[in-house]
Formats: sequence, structure tokens, C-alpha cells
Amino acid sequence: MKAKLGVEVPWQLVMLILIALPSILFHVCHGQTDDYANPAAPPPGLDECNGLFLTYSFISREKEYPRVKNASAQAWAFKSLATITNTGQYELKGWQMFVGFQHKEILVSASGAIVVDGDDFPLEVGNGTTFAGNPMTDLKTAIDTAGDFTQISAQIEITGSVFGIKPPGVPMPKNIKLVDDGYKCPKATLKGSNPREKTTCKFAVRRIPKPRLRRKSQILASSIRDLSLTYDVLQAYGSNYQAQVTIDNINPLGRLDHWNLTWEWMNGEFITKMRGAYTHKRDFSECVYGPAGQYYKDFDFSTVMNCEKKPTISDLPPERKNDSQVGKLPYCCRNGTLLPSIMDESKARSIFQLEVFKCLLS
Repeated sequence: MKAKLGVEVPWQLVMLILIALPSILFHVCHGQTDDYANPAAPPPGLDECNGLFLTYSFISREKEYPRVKNASAQAWAFKSLATITNTGQYELKGWQMFVGFQHKEILVSASGAIVVDGDDFPLEVGNGTTFAGNPMTDLKTAIDTAGDFTQISAQIEITGSVFGIKPPGVPMPKNIKLVDDGYKCPKATLKGSNPREKTTCKFAVRRIPKPRLRRKSQILASSIRDLSLTYDVLQAYGSNYQAQVTIDNINPLGRLDHWNLTWEWMNGEFITKMRGAYTHKRDFSECVYGPAGQYYKDFDFSTVMNCEKKPTISDLPPERKNDSQVGKLPYCCRNGTLLPSIMDESKARSIFQLEVFKCLLS
């Protein structure tokens, strides 16, 4: 004899399951939606600025060694953040920002910018210093980028040491300003009543309209530039490239004698060969014991011309003009003399070429 067991399901429950089944199968997990009705509020003061908006925020500090009893001689490691945002209708080319440090600050690093008037870190900046954008040198407008903050704003993350300002005091700079003749900077204002919190100097700058010339013969002094420098890559390979540097004297009357040119490599590059110019220092030790030596383990650095992060380059004398190794290049080898084109157009330009190896570890 077989027993038949079963559970009788009410028909109302069956209908409920059939109705709910499609919604279970086609349910979509909703991500965050764009809340256009309640957008995120911008930083205080930013929405009232029509120009360039600059900030400096003190973030944190820690007491450093040696620990001394003299409070004015005690060093503190600090971190701060400087920002510049283009809130106007004009694109800002080659932005530079001055920070008026005043507490014997020593900078150890500054990401997002380079120090214009300084050497390698650590760098004493107790009298203030100027930062220039790197790698983001230009700030586009919100109109041209649909409000993309990655293209209209830049940040400088600053790390260093400061002396003599113990808590609750906050070592703020004396002032911050934009280094640009086309903008007028009002006085910086201090925001934040609690000195233990992030304290920010904020101010906006407005663009100065270009003055109109009354007569065609008038020349504005601010519109005159002396030199034009161009860095062109002629040929590129996997680990190295050949470049040409052109220096043009565009001053209508002035001349330049014994020019010296320098720049700062950002990714461990080094110069192997040059034609039409030379570096003041020829030493390959920085390559051997630096990142280049770690990457190019079998490279013969004895033939390298320069491994400095900031090489100094000068023109060759006239007697090297026809040298098959370093000369035989147009507009080279005039001992660094650049005449105005009105005097001699052929002597208003200098050219030299170089071979550069890249450090792919950087």
C-alpha cells in the first residue's frame, strides 16, 4: 500500500508568485544618480569668483628631531595644499603661483608643480617662492570643458619643515598671489575660526582688460619679449630620442652675449651626445648611482655627456663650427651671441641638437 503525501498550495499564493516573478528577474541594481536638483556645494567663495581662485590650506604637522627647549628653533614637519582654479572665461596659459612663506620653511617635495626660483629639494623658501604648473601648465575654462575640474584646477601637495610655530599657532604664508600681468590680485583673506582645523587663504583675481593703443606707433613694454625657445623632437626610438633646441632673439633692439640655458628633467633623462653646444659639467656618476644605472645595467656610461637633473648648456666657440663631431650645424658656434634681427637676421638664432635617453623606471 502506497501512501501519497502532498501539500496543497492556495491559488492566491500561486498568483502572487507569478506576478512577482518578472520583477525579480528584471530587477536592476540602481547606482548613484545625478542629483541635478541638489548638486554638491562648491568650496566657500569659489562660486563668487570670476577669474582665478587661489587657496592655501594647512593640513597637519608633527614635531621633528632634534627636540630642543628653544621654541623658536624647534622644527616641525608639515603638510599643506595649494590650489588654483580657473573660474573665469579666459584660459590661463603657463600658470604661476607665489606663496609667501615666512617661517623659515624648507620644502622637501611639491607634487603637481615645480619651483621656479629654486634648485633641488630640500629647498629653503623662508622668503617665499613661486610654483609653476607641472605637468598641468595651462588651466582651461569650465565653458570649454563642461566644468571638468581636472582641466580647470590644479593642486600642489607641499611637504616640508617649518620652525618656531608650535600649536595652537598655524604657520600660514604671508600672502598668496597669481604671477601674471593680466590679473589684479586683491588681498588674501583668512578663513576658518578654529586654528586647529584646516586654515585657508582664499582670494579671487580679476582679469585686467588690455589697454587700447592710441597710435599705431605705440609699443607696450609688457608686450615685448626678448627670447623664443623651442624644443623639438626630431626622431624618437624605444628608449631614446633626438631633439633640437632653437633660441631666437625677438627683441627688436637688444642683443644677448654668452647665453646659458638650463632646464629640469622630470623623469630621470640624461644626455648622451650634443652637437652645437656643450654642458658645463661632464660627469656620469649620477647616472651610474641613480635610477638610470638601475635600468640600464649593461650601458656604457663613460661616453655619456651629462647626467645632471638640471644641466647648464652653453654655445660653442666659433672655432668649433666646422668640427665633424660637435659642429657642422647651422646657427651654432657663435660663443652664445644673439644679435637683433634688424642688425643681422642670420645671427639672431642659435640651434643645437642633443641625444636623450629616457629612464623608463620613472
